[in-house]
Amino acid sequence: MKFSMLAVLAASFMASNTMAQTDAEAAAAALAMAKKLYPACALVCLTELVPTSGCSLTDTTCLCTNEALNANLSVCVLQGCNYEDALKTKNGSATMCGLPVRDESLKPPLVAGVGFALALVFFILRLCSALPGFGRELGWDDWTIIACVILTVPPTVFAFTLVDNGLGKDMWTLPLKNIENVLEYYFLGELFYFLAQAMNKLSILFFLNRIFQHNNLSKAIWVTMGLVLAYAAAFFFATLFQCWPINHAWLQLEEKHLGRCNNIHLQGWLSAAFNIVLDVIILVLPLHQLYLLQMPLKK
Repeated sequence: MKFSMLAVLAASFMASNTMAQTDAEAAAAALAMAKKLYPACALVCLTELVPTSGCSLTDTTCLCTNEALNANLSVCVLQGCNYEDALKTKNGSATMCGLPVRDESLKPPLVAGVGFALALVFFILRLCSALPGFGRELGWDDWTIIACVILTVPPTVFAFTLVDNGLGKDMWTLPLKNIENVLEYYFLGELFYFLAQAMNKLSILFFLNRIFQHNNLSKAIWVTMGLVLAYAAAFFFATLFQCWPINHAWLQLEEKHLGRCNNIHLQGWLSAAFNIVLDVIILVLPLHQLYLLQMPLKK
């Protein structure tokens, strides 16, 4: 994150000086105002880096656009300030430099709400085929998809709760408590995701097993089910204990909260890779049996 914080100094000067003030008086007024706006750790960075920046305290354009200065300020603030003070500094500089205020908070509930509604429609249509008179009873493929739908309800609700806490907005505009709430609900959503994903895959596999019974494909299907369960269990618990203590997953921004976390980026890539492999296996499983049906390609 770039900290164009010195713009606040210039803005403070512009708001407080008069035409009769000298440059020295303007700089002093700006510095006094900065002490009210910024945490002490950020002021240390200012006093160290401003004199060598080539910008005057009253040149807003220079302060906001000097890339070298802002890069050095970013490093200094992130090293010398806790996370909350760094966010306060970023928020002040972004506001005074006139950076656009981004708000994408409509997207998460829209995607979650529409996606869940469409899935629910197809889910109901599927269950209708098992109603009395249609000649089919509920099977394991139906029960697992029912479990899948139930498990997707909490993440769908979380999409709205996350937005209430600031998801979709620049995090430096949010109180620390809101950021922690976003991280906590996201953490819980991950756990439900792995369980729902496993139920979805198992439903497809149970369906294939119901269609292609009493042959070698059935054995391959059961083996694949074992792989799905192993994958779900492994990454569910890896996610649950990605940080220790567990609540460090959402409280890690607090300076007083001690803990450690795994490499969650590596964990995410590994999860995606295994997930793709399992999807490919499930898609390939019935291809040979479909080929043996000798149906025209159009069908």
